[in-house]
Order: sequence, then structure tokens, then C-alpha cells
Amino acid sequence: MFPKGRKWEIIEKNDKVCFTAFNWNEDHTEWSSVVVDGRIEQVKELKEIEKVVKANIEKMGLDPVNYLEKRMAIYQKSMDNPSAPKIFKVEIECMTGKKMAMMIGKNGA
Repeated sequence: MFPKGRKWEIIEKNDKVCFTAFNWNEDHTEWSSVVVDGRIEQVKELKEIEKVVKANIEKMGLDPVNYLEKRMAIYQKSMDNPSAPKIFKVEIECMTGKKMAMMIGKNGA
């Protein structure tokens, strides 16, 4: 995230975050969800940034061997630049979840 714009302004005023993620099973007869509450904070340790960058590279289907060093060089050079992109994480304060079977028709059938 770049340190400008609406998201940045909101985070500077209030670092509290909450989000929900959910998943259905393959035949859509059951779902599960998790609610996470916490605080968003900037990642400043290069080792932690490297984990995030590597995971994103792999998620895009790219080979970390070819891209990780180049991407990390960008972050290393820009650590002290307040206008450079930043990586954030959520420090979890509370996490709850549910799992529920769908109730279809009488007696769940």
C-alpha cells in the first residue's frame, strides 16, 4: 500500500480492523467462517517483508528464484522513503469462527 490516499488517511486515524472470511464445502451443504479483530501495523523487518513478498510471488505463479532478490532490493532501498509502498499486517486481538450445515427442507433433508 502506498502511504497516501483514503485508506492511508483512515489507518492513520484508526488502526483497528475487522474482517470476515468464509468458505463453502464442495457440495455447498456446509459453510465455515472466521471473524478477525485486531490492529493493522506496518511491517518493518526485512525478514518478515521477504516472507510476504515470496508468498505473493508464488501466488502469482512466478519462480521466487527469479523475482525475490529484485523485489527485496526495492524494499531495502525504500525503507526510509515515506512515499514508497509499505507492507502491513494485522496483529490479531480476537479470532472467532463458526461451522454450520445448511438446513435444506424439513429435518435438514
